[in-house]
Amino acid sequence: MPQAGQDSIISEDAFRLLFAEQASTFLEFTNLLLQKEPNSWFKRHYSELVARAHEIETFLDDFGARHNRSFGQLVELVACLRGFGKVAVALKHLGYRLSRYVTCLSGEWLEEFRAETDRTEEFLDGSILALVRAIHEELTGLRVAIPTGVRADATVAEEGTRRLLPHDIDGEVVVEEDARIAEVATAFIDVADSFAWVAEAAPRSEGELRAFVLKQLDEERSRDYEARVHSLQSRYDTYIAGTSAEKANDPLRGLRGHASLALHLLEMGTELVHFYVRHENDVRFEGVKERVARLIDKRLVLERAVGYAFRSACVILGEGKAFAAEVLRSFVKVCEVELPIPDGETLHARPISLIVKVVQHHGTHVEMSIGEERCSAGSIMEMIMAVGQAPDARTVGFKGDERPLGDLRLLFESGLGEGGMGSLPESLAYLR
Repeated sequence: MPQAGQDSIISEDAFRLLFAEQASTFLEFTNLLLQKEPNSWFKRHYSELVARAHEIETFLDDFGARHNRSFGQLVELVACLRGFGKVAVALKHLGYRLSRYVTCLSGEWLEEFRAETDRTEEFLDGSILALVRAIHEELTGLRVAIPTGVRADATVAEEGTRRLLPHDIDGEVVVEEDARIAEVATAFIDVADSFAWVAEAAPRSEGELRAFVLKQLDEERSRDYEARVHSLQSRYDTYIAGTSAEKANDPLRGLRGHASLALHLLEMGTELVHFYVRHENDVRFEGVKERVARLIDKRLVLERAVGYAFRSACVILGEGKAFAAEVLRSFVKVCEVELPIPDGETLHARPISLIVKVVQHHGTHVEMSIGEERCSAGSIMEMIMAVGQAPDARTVGFKGDERPLGDLRLLFESGLGEGGMGSLPESLAYLR
């Protein structure tokens, strides 16, 4: 017997028996999918498919099957099935929620979007069926018996009116509610602006789409955008959802709806890009790449990732800025201040960095003016450039939410921190 922590070799014949036993539930479920028409698949079907495929992929990986000549292709096929299942779960969730969200999307755009959603679902269902059949074919070649039984279908239709418990909890009044709302609205505008380039840059031909995904919006960058929108939604749910302010404000709920729709689309786009890149690099064996290429039209993978998921997310975020602006008008008291630069001091890198920290701490947009220059007080590079264009200026103007402007006044009155961080008042302790 091998000692704990040591590896031993299991024969392929012995592994076949173990795998057949472990995979029986998964295979019976795939038999169910093959028996049903895809238009009768619901979100729970896809969710179970993802869960079962994950179990099998993990089991195969525990035995190092990915590096075995006989079972290596099976692992890859199961991994692809799990990935397409995840995209389908997100797509179904988006479809069920779309009509329930408050949005400011035009009827014409929504009609086109629903048509593209249907095309995407058809592509995903076809890909899932092709992968299931390929897995069955692969197992037959590996001499692994496929059970004839079919998994009992306990899934029920999910469309129509949801049954909900009464919403009878009074909306909470949250401390610093307005500040939290302003932060979320500002963060929404920031992420929408940072993603706006996609609508114009995203190409349409296959060669251009390939270069775009591999060089401009690869998996790493896509995951970054996805994480930022997810963080935005999480902050909303933590600080705003269920509050009295949310119940009384349609634009605020609309902000959540646009963020959620964009998040589901980015999840889909990221997973599709992951699949594409995974089978375009040299990590996969050529046989595996050729097998997958015969099963899945990678041109459609690119088209659905960029033309549907990323483009639509870009539009939804861009249109949602109207809600964010309305929210800011409702919850932010905008004012202007003109602050003198303390005698003997200049706006060099260190005091500028403290100004930026104040603005970023409050999370709302603040504009700085110096001489004839205007810039964002939340960007250290913009501020350095603006100050450089007005070297003789002795006053600085700020316009924005009264909360960061109040702290900026204290910072200037305290000598911009040039006397040491200990010279700052306790209310600016977050700068230390």
